[in-house]
Amino acid sequence: RRSSPKKEKKKTSKGLLGGAAELVPILILGYFGKAFWSWYGMLYPKFPDFDANHRYLEKFQNRIERGEALTLDVFIKESKSQPKIARDAHPDWSVPFEYDEEDFVPSSKSLLVNVSSKMLNKTKNVWLTARLKTEKGDFVAEAHAGMIKYDKMK
Repeated sequence: RRSSPKKEKKKTSKGLLGGAAELVPILILGYFGKAFWSWYGMLYPKFPDFDANHRYLEKFQNRIERGEALTLDVFIKESKSQPKIARDAHPDWSVPFEYDEEDFVPSSKSLLVNVSSKMLNKTKNVWLTARLKTEKGDFVAEAHAGMIKYDKMK
């Protein structure tokens, strides 16, 4: 009687590569995809602006109608860094005007501000925040500037 040969099991060893052999081409394709979109962005740039809700606004459009009543609200606040002003905060100074892009007449207003030595010795800065809003209360723009900068004396 002859003995039947034993079936040999095939050994499947993952070796050193394992799943890395499939991962490398995926990484290379991902790199080229990212490089392509970067290059495409340089060829066809988009210049976004943001509104108060952080949504994009396309440029070259006028959101404000000619003759629309606008208000510039100015806030003065003391803080170490750029302050956050509540939307319903009462401004320190307010100027109403009408928007007219063609017949624009610049205007200015001077204010006398007294700064005590006590305020200068504090470790906080004095910030000026200006908000431009429409008659309905929609915010158009906002700007911040430091009026008094605190510096450590040596």
